[in-house]
Parts: sequence; structure tokens; C-alpha cells
Amino acid sequence: MNEYKIAVIYGHDDSSKNMKVGEIERRGKMNDETLHVRCLLECAEEKYPEVPIFKRLNARFSPEIVAYFFTQLGDIVFLNVSRPNNKTGILLMPDAAHIEEKQKTALYQLANEDNDFSITILYDLALVDGILDGKTFQSREKISAKEVLDTYFKNQERKSKAK
Repeated sequence: MNEYKIAVIYGHDDSSKNMKVGEIERRGKMNDETLHVRCLLECAEEKYPEVPIFKRLNARFSPEIVAYFFTQLGDIVFLNVSRPNNKTGILLMPDAAHIEEKQKTALYQLANEDNDFSITILYDLALVDGILDGKTFQSREKISAKEVLDTYFKNQERKSKAK
């Protein structure tokens, strides 16, 4: 998790684009000058050239805005926003009902790569007047990314059963 700027976990298969459900695609080395948003836009250009919104986005948009459109296609996006001595990441999630089991497995694989990572999960995302709105799920204490994921998925499961 610590070596790259972004990771996309695909939510659907498309052999013409070399995409498989649960496949993790990592982009951008943390030690280079490439912006997170550029990594996302390059990925979008390669994987989703037919999606019009990606043609309208550019490097002036925040990486979270670009990642939001990936989530609308069913993908999970991880943004590595680490600083020296502070390993931190943001996960942007598609609707919980659309997260595939293979994506969950890939998320846990990602989380197990580095136990020192603190993650924040952004979910129930929507664009409101050009501003990303949603809910945030994170720990106030230093717990592993795996534990945050466990709690998030248990919470989502509880909510879906209550409906």
C-alpha cells in the first residue's frame, strides 16, 4: 500500500480492457511528482475512454471527485495520502449493495499489505452542486485497516438487514 499513489479495485469484468472483478490496479509511485488526480485520469483514459465525464475532467479537479466517478462504475478507489511517519489512505466506495465478494477479498489483501496504515472510508457518495458529499467511516484510535474494514462491512450488513 505504501509504494503507490492510487489503487483501483474493479467491480466488473471486461476482457477487452483487461479488467476483472476484484483485480487491483496500482498506479503512481509515491516518490515521483505525478499528482494523484493525474494517475486517476490516466487510468480513466485507458479503461473508460467511452465514459464522457472523464473527458471533461482535468488535473484541476480533486482526486476525490475523479474517484467518485470510478465508484459510480462500481469500482473501489484507494488514495494513498501518506506523509513521512503517517501512513494514511482514503477508500472511496461504490454503493455497498454493488460491492462484489471478489472486491472485498481484494480490499482485505490490500489492507494486509501494510498493518501500519490508517484508513478513512468515504461512502454513500453524491455530487451536490459540484461538491462531493457522503459519509465518512474512520477510527479515532490507531487500529488496523483490516479492523476498520471489518467494522464497516458489519455496519453496512446491519443497515441492509434493517431495511
